[in-house]
Amino acid sequence: MSEQPPRPPSDRKREAGHINGLKSAGTKTPEGLAASSQNARTLGLFALRPILSVEEVPHFDALYADWALSLRPQNPIERQTLQDIVEVHWELRRLRDVERANIEMTICLRRDTVDQQWDTISPHGRVADAMSHLANTSKFPAQLNRQLARLSREQDRLIKLFHQLRRDCPPIVDPPPDQPQTPTDDPHEVKNEGNPISEQPEADTLTVLQWSAEPSCSLRNPPPPAPSRYMAAGAPI
Repeated sequence: MSEQPPRPPSDRKREAGHINGLKSAGTKTPEGLAASSQNARTLGLFALRPILSVEEVPHFDALYADWALSLRPQNPIERQTLQDIVEVHWELRRLRDVERANIEMTICLRRDTVDQQWDTISPHGRVADAMSHLANTSKFPAQLNRQLARLSREQDRLIKLFHQLRRDCPPIVDPPPDQPQTPTDDPHEVKNEGNPISEQPEADTLTVLQWSAEPSCSLRNPPPPAPSRYMAAGAPI
């Protein structure tokens, strides 16, 4: 017995399917798209965006500025790696804050019960009781610890990757600006040494030399005066 081909849908069914398909096309508004982008979130810990609606954007920007000042990315690859490092570090801080808030809320909820069981209990004892109660009644602490370990490993991997990129592609240092080249001296060229007298600056006014009868210097043992050609009469020669 041969199998008969399926019957084609009627025009009425095709029209109804087309109308239903238009109704189930998904959200179109910006608010709906922003809400649907967070569908992968589980317990508020795995959001696709690093910043949640209840968190402060300036705090994230300040954290990124601190890491950028420390690592100083030099190219787009390093900047993208730095962005990943900051986002993972941001999620680590969030998980630690969530863990702290969860323990504090459990302490508040179990305060009366603990006071009835114990006459005196230290603050650390209340923390131990809260953590023990959470571990026995909820899977949340185990999930939180796994995510903390995963993000810690991811942060270490990204930091090592950043330093590896820096070693493989060191930053390019701009060369100094071009300076005018001075002609090199010929070692076989004989230089003319300047006359120190001629190189003295010229005086503004001329100095007039006046003759003086007084000698400018005197000898310690002067010789006798030479005989004059014209001697006085009667003087011995």
